[in-house]
Amino acid sequence: MVQQHPYIAEDFFRRPLDDNQRRRYLFECPKNTLRQYEPPKLNSVQLNQQAKLVDTQLYQIQYRLSGLTRPLDWFTYQLLQNKWDPATLQLQSKDLVVGVLPSIKIRDKN
Repeated sequence: MVQQHPYIAEDFFRRPLDDNQRRRYLFECPKNTLRQYEPPKLNSVQLNQQAKLVDTQLYQIQYRLSGLTRPLDWFTYQLLQNKWDPATLQLQSKDLVVGVLPSIKIRDKN
């Protein structure tokens, strides 16, 4: 198998595909046409006002957390791709911490 696909021996995350190779790879993947998938039926759920409020708050928390972790994902990607020299890495890590810290709030007990 390694003879047919020599890139298997390489580190997967350090070998990004360009757009043409990515499209070719996705086109060659077999389609799952044999399975007849039927999504489950959704029951109509009546939520009271308090439950809707909690649901909205959870949604907002999830959205804000995704905004906080997005720079971390980008930072990790740059590290895995070896796109930064040590000086740039140090500068970017400072910018990352400075950018994330204002988003963290500590609530007063009052």
